[in-house]
Amino acid sequence: MGERMPRQPVEIYPLSKVQAAKVLVVGCGAVGANAFLALVLSGFRHIALMDFDTLEPSNCSRAAGLFRPEDAGQKKTEILKAWAEGFMPGMLIQTYAMDVTDVGALFAGRFDAVICAVDNARAVLHIARITAEAGVPVLRGATNGFNASVEAVKNQDGACLGCYKKDGALSEGCGVKYQKAILSQQAPACQVSSALAANRIVRELILLLTEGVAERRIYESAQGALYTSELRRDPDCPNHEGGSIPESTSLPGTCEETTLAQLLQITGGEALLLEDPLVTETICRCGKHRKITIPLRHVQESDLHGCGCAAASLAPERCVTHSLLGTSSEAGLLETSLAALGVRRCALLPVVYATGEIRHFNFAEDMR
Repeated sequence: MGERMPRQPVEIYPLSKVQAAKVLVVGCGAVGANAFLALVLSGFRHIALMDFDTLEPSNCSRAAGLFRPEDAGQKKTEILKAWAEGFMPGMLIQTYAMDVTDVGALFAGRFDAVICAVDNARAVLHIARITAEAGVPVLRGATNGFNASVEAVKNQDGACLGCYKKDGALSEGCGVKYQKAILSQQAPACQVSSALAANRIVRELILLLTEGVAERRIYESAQGALYTSELRRDPDCPNHEGGSIPESTSLPGTCEETTLAQLLQITGGEALLLEDPLVTETICRCGKHRKITIPLRHVQESDLHGCGCAAASLAPERCVTHSLLGTSSEAGLLETSLAALGVRRCALLPVVYATGEIRHFNFAEDMR
């Protein structure tokens, strides 16, 4: 017999870059879970998972065997983490059982890429904003029956995901499409198209990390087509108004444990500018005022109706503020935690001084 051929691994892409990359997967449903599987099998070792949902029995058929009926009731992120650590010991998996709209651009900036696997318009547009501010590539996958579509946006000098994604233009999403598929007896389409989207996401991610590609690439499985474009930024897109992330000073503690009074005392500032409006009061149609403290993005319809009068069924007027002063007029809010006031984790805190100067701060422990 002749000599055996040496079996050396053939590297089809720079594995070292893939293994060193830090990737955030937002959404652990059909597309997100399959994307996580593809990441693990492709050599990625630093992965963060974000999803606040628990597993429902109906989810088990959508994720290539990663979810089992006996796991029902557990957090999806923890189920996927346990599987990965058992399959590939030594992986660094972080889990965040929270809503992506509760984190800021500094959080996105901790990663080399973000995978958007959610079908909620508000979440998609928020991901578009924080990744654009951080200059981090974002890859979005969606399904429509048997079709899988993927968008890869570099977020460098060209258009961001938000430049061409308006609320009305967002995909109907996997959840609605899956229900339609059940009615038309095409339920397996969700499994197939989700796997197609997930694998294309990871392929585009590897290209972004190792070769560099066009500013925006779109893949449509139904046509088997890949489009590339160099779209210019939309001048009306709010994601580019502030430019790049400004320099900031780290403070001890977290936004969960630090109050407004403590922040202003530590920084010596006069006021905190809020990224999102804070609802401080509602005025019923009968004229009755009711004090509340709820970030506008968290307001539910039930939060606005509490008067009990005949006009209570009508939407009340909302009083909002975009800044919080360290004065007696804001005494009711001074001892409230920054998180309760709507400050996102890993968000910049713009503090205004008496001179009119604005300095930015962040919490060191939130950045870990």
